[in-house]
Amino acid sequence: MARSRKPGTPGKTRIPKDIVKAVTQRLKKAFRKSDRAQVVDLSITAQQHYLYLETVEKPVEILPGLISARFAKRSAACPVPLGRMVWTGDPESWYLQLYKWSDECWDEDNDAGTDGGTPEKCLKQAIRGWGA
Repeated sequence: MARSRKPGTPGKTRIPKDIVKAVTQRLKKAFRKSDRAQVVDLSITAQQHYLYLETVEKPVEILPGLISARFAKRSAACPVPLGRMVWTGDPESWYLQLYKWSDECWDEDNDAGTDGGTPEKCLKQAIRGWGA
């Protein structure tokens, strides 16, 4: 099965740019405090009325200045979807849809039972769902 694509035109969003910028900063700050931040970076993409949360593996330094060969290839650092936050019109209240690896799609029916909330709460739920 192929991974579910993000709907719409890349880079086109209905979320105001200042909200995207502020929430992205908040999410990255919260992610840096998590234990996952040592091995992966958080990537946030705004598209349509979603903020997509993905992780990208950090390059592994074998010796000072020597990076693992797998990171030399362009496809080595593929983004891994955590979930997507749905814009509700309020920057303090988001709806979270986790990525369902079993079906390779988004959990639009909320089978995982996430309840959304602030951006930081959504990120925490997405990390918990990812790390299981």
